[in-house]
Amino acid sequence: MINSSDENEKELEENEGVQVELTEEEAEFAGEIGDTIFESALIRYMAGESPETVEEFETFINLNAKAEDLLEKLYEKYPEFGKILDEEALAMKEEIDSFSDETK
Repeated sequence: MINSSDENEKELEENEGVQVELTEEEAEFAGEIGDTIFESALIRYMAGESPETVEEFETFINLNAKAEDLLEKLYEKYPEFGKILDEEALAMKEEIDSFSDETK
């Protein structure tokens, strides 16, 4: 997980048990990728749910938006959303890996 910092220190990220030092720019980019994955999962989840469930889901997110354990709460209360989020993260990883392979 990436920790936010106002200082110009390098960020640390856990990546398959290996700590990787990230520059501030890399940490920002990683955060943007995470936001994109989350937004894609939100769109997919809400598109397949009833208006009542979508309203409940949006209320839940708004009430818990600043909670450090928001993702854990979402996985617990909305397991289908968790499944979609995992799928989106895997798809992004595969796309990045594919791009990395093409540029080698």
